[in-house]
Amino acid sequence: MTHTHCADRAVSRPDGTALLLDVHRPAHAERLPAVLYVHGGGWGRGDRTTDVDKRVLPLVGAGFVVATLDYRLAPEHSYPAPVEDVIAAGAHLRSAADRFGVGPEAVGVRGSSAGASLATPAALRRPDLFKAFVHYCGPTDLYASASRSPMEAFLLGDPIETAYLGGPGGDCPERAAAASPLRHAGQGARPSLIVHGDRDRITGLADAEAPHQRLSRAGSESTLMTVAGAGHDDPRFDQPFVRAATAAFLADALG
Repeated sequence: MTHTHCADRAVSRPDGTALLLDVHRPAHAERLPAVLYVHGGGWGRGDRTTDVDKRVLPLVGAGFVVATLDYRLAPEHSYPAPVEDVIAAGAHLRSAADRFGVGPEAVGVRGSSAGASLATPAALRRPDLFKAFVHYCGPTDLYASASRSPMEAFLLGDPIETAYLGGPGGDCPERAAAASPLRHAGQGARPSLIVHGDRDRITGLADAEAPHQRLSRAGSESTLMTVAGAGHDDPRFDQPFVRAATAAFLADALG
């Protein structure tokens, strides 16, 4: 596959650092729909080069412009900073649509694992920026997943969500609820594709079923795809049929 790649500086954050984007596109001149890809990594690892070969270039090969971003990481930065970075990157992608060869009304967002817990609330909060969203195996009820009994905390340690939230879910319930994609899933949401493994022992299948049901009840177009035998962010998600379903959903939603 022949494609072009450019690095871009989207905005200056409140702390003065730059929000950096990489933009990948097929090597031809026509305007194309765009997808902002938000990497996983437990909110504390990864950068805009994460998952490029596995998740970004296949979408480029399917005919999309794909942008990746460096969002602010935990524990130095907690909610809502990384969600604000996703929103800022989406706004920049639309504003620079002519430069990137993107249809400004055809921008979606896709996240995996922790990245999905950033991409999805960004899309739900700003449907004016994102025309569709794809959610791969991310937690959607952070109050529940970040809360543990004293015995659970003793045996298992602090949940990984603690650094992102700035404390255990039980100690900051309002922040945990506000950060949860489930809280924002309601009327007026853009079309969504939710992909989850039925053997995910990190983020249970209920984290996919609950937002799908809430979105559907509110009248939004939501599709839930369960991948048999797949664990958390499993290589099975990169099988041809899952990639094809994701690309087909985005082509239809952004077309």
